[in-house]
Amino acid sequence: QGKIIGAICLAPVTCANAGILTGKKATVFETEASRLKDKGAEYTGAGVQRDGKIITASGPPAAKEFGDAIAAALKE
Repeated sequence: QGKIIGAICLAPVTCANAGILTGKKATVFETEASRLKDKGAEYTGAGVQRDGKIITASGPPAAKEFGDAIAAALKE
């Protein structure tokens, strides 16, 4: 539908389970990396990762950068 999707901490696992991250670069809290990979995502380990309109983040330390990435995407 062309909407922006954002997920932080463990939430990217939900996106992966829904098939949203298949073939996309994404990040998540490091203990859950294998769950993204198992669903076909390309885990990057970055604090914040953007792939098109999908923005994922690893956890609370990346919250400000995550918010900034969402704001930037909304301005496009």
